[in-house]
Amino acid sequence: MTAEEMKADGAPLEGVDITPKRDEGVLKVVKREGTGTESPMIGDKVTVHYTGWLLDGTKFDSSLDRRDKFSFDLGKGEVIKAWDIAVATMKVGEICQITCKPEYAYGLAGSPPKIPPNATLIFEIELFEFKGEDLTDDEDGGIIRRICKKGEGYSKPNEGALVEIQFEGRYKDRAFDKRELRFEIGEGDNYDLPHGLEKAIQKMEKSEESIFYLKPNYGFGSTGKEKFQIPPDAELQYEVKLKSFEKVGMRANKLGGVGIVDTA
Repeated sequence: MTAEEMKADGAPLEGVDITPKRDEGVLKVVKREGTGTESPMIGDKVTVHYTGWLLDGTKFDSSLDRRDKFSFDLGKGEVIKAWDIAVATMKVGEICQITCKPEYAYGLAGSPPKIPPNATLIFEIELFEFKGEDLTDDEDGGIIRRICKKGEGYSKPNEGALVEIQFEGRYKDRAFDKRELRFEIGEGDNYDLPHGLEKAIQKMEKSEESIFYLKPNYGFGSTGKEKFQIPPDAELQYEVKLKSFEKVGMRANKLGGVGIVDTA
């Protein structure tokens, strides 16, 4: 039964409620199962094809018609809420249909001229790929982040900030470093932390939990780390929770100058 037929019959729309609130704002039907076990995480770059319809069956947009896949950063508010929710449940190769209530789509305003006010929408989405967020300045893939749990607010630690973290470092399938630590950004080497991890922590928000993948030049480099039995040129993985931090805007000098401290 099409959406138009269900509407005419007064039948409920199809799908499993995937909203966090369980308010039936986004209903999902899997049309084709995907592969693998992983789904995209917050901040991942995802690539999809999609087609969108109004409830009366009118098609208002399609990347397939343009023959151009669409990419966006998941969970960053770059698309309607329904998409951020739905794509996070998908696997590569999956095709699903989602039905979105107005509050998860374009709301009371709609998106003139194609989408009227207070419109319930239907999308078919196919997920082609997703990849973690590249945190390096040169976008060389040296530090990749996958956010497991979004943090609070928008403030992030800067150089010299006092941070408190809980973390586990892994090399292949082996955990080599697991502890809680309080230290100043810039002093990580004194605590056997690779510089790439310090750089990654500066991109985190309070209470964020993320996985970071470090290439050798952002890890322990060509020398490795004998203390942890890490060989040269090893790729590392760190799971980190940023418990708290004190962000330093302007540090007081040793003669008693006044500093500005933003505590998160």
